[in-house]
Amino acid sequence: MPQLDTTVYVVQYRWVLLVLVSLLFLLVFVLLPWVKLNWKTRNWAEGLRGLALRRSFKSTSVVLNVWSL
Repeated sequence: MPQLDTTVYVVQYRWVLLVLVSLLFLLVFVLLPWVKLNWKTRNWAEGLRGLALRRSFKSTSVVLNVWSL
């Protein structure tokens, strides 16, 4: 019966381990650094956007103060 042949199990286990280790390597060394870089870039860009919004609000308040005199 081929279902109980242990030599087939050993070959299948090797392939499964090879595929899982390859996926882990891909995840840890390729995908996660890429996600981290995008996350840091987004946080940096949002920080600049917030700084620009604060500056525009300051200039708007100056204009409103001038017109309220």
